[in-house]
Amino acid sequence: MHKIIMPRHRTLIRNAAASRIEQYHNTSFNQIKAKLEQRTHLFIVVLGMLIGSSIALGIGYHLSSNLLNYTLLSLIPVALAYSLRKVYIHTLTHTRFDE
Repeated sequence: MHKIIMPRHRTLIRNAAASRIEQYHNTSFNQIKAKLEQRTHLFIVVLGMLIGSSIALGIGYHLSSNLLNYTLLSLIPVALAYSLRKVYIHTLTHTRFDE
């Protein structure tokens, strides 16, 4: 059974959808970027940590054992996860505003 939507309800639905779209387009670039910065983006961070740890293990295998080397190698996953998250946020904000 199909329910028939009355014309009055159709216009209410259209107006509500149009107002939501208008609110979406009126949000500023800085507001969207601030909202994205607040989110964790857990998948991107974990992916960056896994890629960074693989790179660090590959580099560390060929280095001599030294405390300074281990300290610098432990920074690679963190730096890669942070930069990958920044690239992801940059991509999301700029693809939305390039349309």
